[in-house]
Amino acid sequence: TLICDTNQKLKVAGGVNSFVFDASSGTGGITWPDGTTQTTAAAGGGAPEIGYKTGYYYQPSPLIYSSTTVTTLTADRIYLFLMYINQDVTIDRLWLQPFGGSAGNGRVGVYNMDSDGLPGTLNFTAGTYTVGGTSAEEFTISESLTQGYYWLAIQADADPGFRRYTTADAQTNYGITGFGTSVQNYSSMGIYYAESYAGGFIDLSSTNPSGDASLNICSAMRVG
Repeated sequence: TLICDTNQKLKVAGGVNSFVFDASSGTGGITWPDGTTQTTAAAGGGAPEIGYKTGYYYQPSPLIYSSTTVTTLTADRIYLFLMYINQDVTIDRLWLQPFGGSAGNGRVGVYNMDSDGLPGTLNFTAGTYTVGGTSAEEFTISESLTQGYYWLAIQADADPGFRRYTTADAQTNYGITGFGTSVQNYSSMGIYYAESYAGGFIDLSSTNPSGDASLNICSAMRVG
């Protein structure tokens, strides 16, 4: 329905959501259904690539298949894999699926991406968990992330096991250059830093990765 219930403002009203076109001034702009007002074409609107719905879980990895396959990692390393947030959002849960491995302690967090594309400063630590178990772990958090790339990080003082997304069943494999000179097909780009668990999630801004890994562990975030 087209409505002009306010002078010089045209409203395109749907059953639930509306767009408002403000022609009262040169900077009136367009107000999108989420309340965001776009005043120039370059400013972008409130319509993201895909919407995040409160209470729903989203995989940070670009894979859609889960598996009973288990990946066992190595103790005293910070493992990280790439995640993309397509709009500003608040996360209230972080979930992953440990499965087996040596008994010990582990932690989970998220790093910011530096200008060189590698992990930089720690954004937040989600929490700790007991390594060696087979139960899914869900961490209650309240973290606001702006649109962009981040690195999901895991670290343990024992060799942790995780259920993983299967490479064979992945809808898309990405040919990427890892830590080295050869191009390898990974389902999700992963790297690691040889850092002791006792040292925690250190600032990685001035540290080079120790190696690469095809990290595609089952994980998800929930929008709060």
